[in-house]
Amino acid sequence: MTVIAVAVLAAVAAVTRGAIAVAANQGRFPLGTLAVNLVGAFAMGVANTLDGTAADAVRVGLLGTLTTWSTLAAETVDLSREGHHLDAAAYLGGTVVAGIGLAFLGLRLAG
Repeated sequence: MTVIAVAVLAAVAAVTRGAIAVAANQGRFPLGTLAVNLVGAFAMGVANTLDGTAADAVRVGLLGTLTTWSTLAAETVDLSREGHHLDAAAYLGGTVVAGIGLAFLGLRLAG
């Protein structure tokens, strides 16, 4: 895995995630973060069928940067602190369950 490939893909993913969050995280529910995390989970399943340096760069640089556990955690806490406990639980639980399911689906479809 080359550091340059990881850095380039990470830059692309960070800008993409930021743009999606700005466009889609309108209102109280963070749909943009949910979308990138679920798409990224599916793509990670697909990427896990690949081998070599390019696959490592895609998994670490692109998908590792596109998806975001820390933002999921912060947005879940924010929803809860604002009194939206059911939304917080649904967001966290739904992201984890759907993300794992989509990762397995990507793995299965690509494998």
